Amino acid sequence: LGGQVRPLTATVGAGVRLTVTRVGDGWVGATAQTDCRATLPTSPAAGSGEVPGDIATLYRALGTAAAGWHTDAVPCPAGQIATTDAYSTATDTGGLVGRLAAAVPAGGRRFANPGNRLIWRQGGTSVIVAASDDGTSVTVQRTVVAC
Repeated sequence: LGGQVRPLTATVGAGVRLTVTRVGDGWVGATAQTDCRATLPTSPAAGSGEVPGDIATLYRALGTAAAGWHTDAVPCPAGQIATTDAYSTATDTGGLVGRLAAAVPAGGRRFANPGNRLIWRQGGTSVIVAASDDGTSVTVQRTVVAC
């Protein structure tokens, strides 16, 4: 109402609550809360080692490189869910959709959005490439679900 959108919430089985909130134009946040508590594995230190190759390839196509990155992984019954977040060195953030159109894999499903973001999913992998809020760098978020 008046530009405000109330969060959607649902209880999904015993002890599981899902909340979806509008974060901004074209962006939503989803949070799942459970009664389950597990010890999670330690993620690698931010920026340790080489940035994953597919993210490095995206940055090379834009004429930049990763300035920092980290991966968070959560175990699941048959594997893990891993999300890697990266941000680039200072670069031109204009026209990401057109500049990276060839980066979407054959068979990948692109998601239209009103902003300067390229979003796709192929199999268990989802990728979001977006200009940073201040317009000086490009962020990449890649989530791989292997459960």
